[in-house]
Amino acid sequence: MRMLTVFLAPVVMTLSGCAGWVVFGHTIEGQRQQPSAVAPSAPTTDHPYAAQPAPSPPPVAVPSARMLRSVTVKFTPAAREKIAAEPQFKEDRLLATIEDELRSHKLFDDSDSRATGTLEVSIDDFATRPLSNAVVFGYVLGNGTLTGHIEVRNAEGREPRDSRINAESRVEKPVSAEQSNAFGPLYRKFADLTVDSLNSAYE
Repeated sequence: MRMLTVFLAPVVMTLSGCAGWVVFGHTIEGQRQQPSAVAPSAPTTDHPYAAQPAPSPPPVAVPSARMLRSVTVKFTPAAREKIAAEPQFKEDRLLATIEDELRSHKLFDDSDSRATGTLEVSIDDFATRPLSNAVVFGYVLGNGTLTGHIEVRNAEGREPRDSRINAESRVEKPVSAEQSNAFGPLYRKFADLTVDSLNSAYE
C-alpha cells in the first residue's frame, strides 16, 4: 500500500500542469485561471501630457465689395459763391460728417488696405431761407438746402440707383457766433441720404 502511494504521487504532480488530471485511468477536467482583463482608463484633459483639442483657426477677413478708402467733397463755382456769403457753413465739417456716417455703416475705412473704392461728392447748390425776421433766444430760425451728386469709383458692385442728393433741414443760426455748428443738421441729412443711396446698390 505504501508503494502504490509513492508511485501515483509523481503522476499526479506531473499532470497537474495540464488542463486536467489522470487518476486511476480517469481524466479530471480543470480550468486554468485566466488573468482578469483591466479596461484602460480614459485619458483626461487634466493630465499634463493628455492630448489637447486643436485650437480653431482665426476667421479670415473678407474685404467688403463696397468698402471705401477715401471721400472727397468739391463745390461748383455757383455753390462756392453762395457758401462764401454764409460764414457759418464749414466745408471741413460737411466732409467729416459724411465720413463719420459712412464709417458707422461700415462703408468707409481709410485705414483698411483692402478697401479700394473712392467716393466723390460734388455740391452744386446751397441756400438758406429764414422762417421769420424774429430772433428767438439769440437764433435765427430757418431752412437750409444742400444739393449735389455722388460718384463711386474703383469699387466692386453697382453704382447707386439715385446719385442725386437733395437734403433739406431746419437750421438755427446764432446771431453772433460765427464758429458754431449751425448747419450740423443739414450736414447730417446730406450724409444720411448719401448712405441710403450707396446701400441701394446692394439691395
